[in-house]
Amino acid sequence: MFSDKAFRIALGGSLLLHGALFFRMPYLGHLSSLKVFDPIDITYIEKKLSDADLKSLAQKLPAESSSRITTRETFSPALVEKDQIFKKAKNISPEKPDFVNPEIIPVKKQVTLPALSDEKLENPQYLNYYQLIREKIRKTAYANYNRQINGAVYLSFVIARNGQLKELRADEGKMLPHPYLKNVALTSIRAASPFPEFPPDLDYSQLSFNVIILFQLE
Repeated sequence: MFSDKAFRIALGGSLLLHGALFFRMPYLGHLSSLKVFDPIDITYIEKKLSDADLKSLAQKLPAESSSRITTRETFSPALVEKDQIFKKAKNISPEKPDFVNPEIIPVKKQVTLPALSDEKLENPQYLNYYQLIREKIRKTAYANYNRQINGAVYLSFVIARNGQLKELRADEGKMLPHPYLKNVALTSIRAASPFPEFPPDLDYSQLSFNVIILFQLE
């Protein structure tokens, strides 16, 4: 109880002391004597400078500053409505892919080279080599055949011992092929060249071959 009463007395004395000091401060009297000034109105008068005024002003400025005096016209950007932007974007149609060759069709195709009777087929080495070059020609012709045309082409060609193609012709006396198939057959044999070299048992400087390339759609 005694400590609580002593705390109140000390707090009251502190408040009285600080209040007396505050009211006796010297600068408080000056606050009341301050004058409030009315706001100053400033009016700007726009004046366009003539060429003579600009020249006179440039002469008064330092050389470095006068060289920077330029006149430039400014233009406000054209206003574009937001609806117009989105309208243009909606009108843009997606581009359609261009087909390289519209005649290419997604159908199953078949290219075969049926065997022909020949007296040299009795030689196993010749037969193996003949089958080897026929398969190479068949794969190339299959890759080049891409139109809806059926038919066959009879061809005769000569291969040198090193596998190089020496002669090539389409024998139209035995069958008259479609011009497209004839072109595919000739191009395929040229693309398949060079062929493998002759095996050792085929002791010839060159060999002639006849093939029929049969083009069919399944």
